[in-house]
Amino acid sequence: MKIIKDLLSFKTQVPSAVTIGKFDGLHRGHRELIAGTVAAAKNAVDPVRSVVVTFDMAPAMILTEEERRNQLESMGVDVLVECAFGPEIITMPAEAFVKHVLAENLNSRYIVTGEDFRFGYERRGDGHLLRKMESMFGYTTQICPEVMADGEPVSSTRIRNALSEGRIEEARDLLGFDYYVTGKIIHGRRLGRTIGVPTINQIPGRSKLLPAYGVYVSETVIDGRIRRGITNIGTKPTVDGHFAGVETYLFDFSGNVYDEEAEVRLLHFIRPETRFENLRDLKEQIEKDEKSARDFRR
Repeated sequence: MKIIKDLLSFKTQVPSAVTIGKFDGLHRGHRELIAGTVAAAKNAVDPVRSVVVTFDMAPAMILTEEERRNQLESMGVDVLVECAFGPEIITMPAEAFVKHVLAENLNSRYIVTGEDFRFGYERRGDGHLLRKMESMFGYTTQICPEVMADGEPVSSTRIRNALSEGRIEEARDLLGFDYYVTGKIIHGRRLGRTIGVPTINQIPGRSKLLPAYGVYVSETVIDGRIRRGITNIGTKPTVDGHFAGVETYLFDFSGNVYDEEAEVRLLHFIRPETRFENLRDLKEQIEKDEKSARDFRR
């Protein structure tokens, strides 16, 4: 997958099938658009590349840049354009965006959007405008209906709200996959070893939206192997209080995995993060958390 950082200067002679959005979570609704874009490119008679254009506007994203790149590549996207939402984009009239960006720069032959898609200055552009300008620039517009869950559209806002309250199963249902954190395993203070619960530590990227602080049932993927455990999201108030990140106790595991990449998937919220008076009380609670996690079934 080719990655482009400047939407306004990028030009391609190869025709494109294009979809545009923030795509911060790549949730079920986003996946419909991307799948439609990839299919349009693959089913075209002449060579056509699938192009996803993203705008990062939120201070914290459900997926980091690297996580999103990896998922999009696995979905078969040919070109990813990561565009800063700067003044030139913000103030560009919708018609000019269609002409200069979609038609001239991206050489669009197919444009796939959602019903709620808006673009251009003051969000005046939509699917109806795209269809109105089709004959002018020779592309075809596909407008996908909203993906619904429990009678409401699937949205990043719903997912963010679920994560902020620890409703991790709801977030999974809306995303279409387990919420996860990726990152290199780093050295911690190794206090877990002193109470018989060695852990791995990760510090997610600053752009990563973390869920409610607390303890979760988790699955961790290291070098292709999946291990059950419990994960604390937060600041470890009993032993540290300053480390803001992800700490995971892997059951029945004692290997050296420092500097390895790990993907920690959160499956179920057990309890909020708590400060204990001493390490003995912490160990007793971890033993209870471990039992809850071992008993947990999807």
